[in-house]
Amino acid sequence: MPSTKMPSTKTFAPQQTVLILGANGSFGSHTAEAFAKADWSVLAQTRAGKPLSPKLAKYPNIIHTPIDIENDAAMAATAKQASITVNGLNPPYGEWEKALPKITEAVLKASKHSKATLILPGNIYNYGANMPPLLKANTPHLPTTGLGQYRETLEKAYQSASLEGTKIIILRLGDFLSPEEGGNWFDSQMIGGLPKN
Repeated sequence: MPSTKMPSTKTFAPQQTVLILGANGSFGSHTAEAFAKADWSVLAQTRAGKPLSPKLAKYPNIIHTPIDIENDAAMAATAKQASITVNGLNPPYGEWEKALPKITEAVLKASKHSKATLILPGNIYNYGANMPPLLKANTPHLPTTGLGQYRETLEKAYQSASLEGTKIIILRLGDFLSPEEGGNWFDSQMIGGLPKN
């Protein structure tokens, strides 16, 4: 059973508060840290029972917000406190088929109760193996792999939500690389066997 306990009694002015979903992940933790350094109040969501990473816990304006994403009431109440929500939730590749629809549903459901702008990191899998060398806003999505199909389904759900009034920004990126291991293909396939100094 998802916890029904509200993670924090503190509230913040919506114009200066961001909710980071998946704050312990590679993209989520770096995003949370960037907002904290810019003097935003950061609601850092993790799964219930999971501690916040020490890197983020040192910031006084980052508030650990342990919520299971299936907890609709807590997710909606927390999303209402923010003017921006960043979806940094990204399961391992092998779990995309089952996990991405659940994550998408939970995030969009919470967004319906909030006026926050929703930011989603996208990727280029949607364009398929025959993508042109230069991608533009109107480049057609022609996924040729299972991963591409999963992402395309996800983005269509976000597109439908945007037509219903949810403000959404998709940041189209390649892999997010950082000094720490992030669990992406670059870490596992390209430099996985290199010594860590």
